[in-house]
Amino acid sequence: MSGRSAALARPRFGPLAVDARAVALAAAGRLEEAGAVLDGAPPLRPDFYFSVFATLRAMAVVAVGRRQPAEELYAALLPVSGQLAGAASTSLAMRPVAHTLAELARLLGRRGAVAEHLDEAVAVARAWEAPRWEAEALAVRRPAARLGLTGQTRTR
Repeated sequence: MSGRSAALARPRFGPLAVDARAVALAAAGRLEEAGAVLDGAPPLRPDFYFSVFATLRAMAVVAVGRRQPAEELYAALLPVSGQLAGAASTSLAMRPVAHTLAELARLLGRRGAVAEHLDEAVAVARAWEAPRWEAEALAVRRPAARLGLTGQTRTR
């Protein structure tokens, strides 16, 4: 995919579709195309949906292994680590931001932060009574702990 594909997504679905498209391509194993879409991604808007689109972009960035945007997204999402992505919008919610921060921390080599973020993701999911998001964070936390990618993890 070229930057042209990212540009084609904009007129039909607007600039916000770029991040969702990059995630979909990455999930389909089309990493080169996902990277090309990310290359054409517009700046994230600082609005009520910021954490949603930053989370989507982070998911794509992690999938393609890009450290520079990972650094920027990590810093941008850190202030909302204890929230669900999209909670500020009151109309849409995604997995805990802390789960995304754990993935970014792993990509950035911040081993100690991985456990902290995953523990927080579990706590946020439990607070929102979201067993799927809790299970997803726990599923990532267990193998990470076995590989030494996390600090000490707490059993809950």
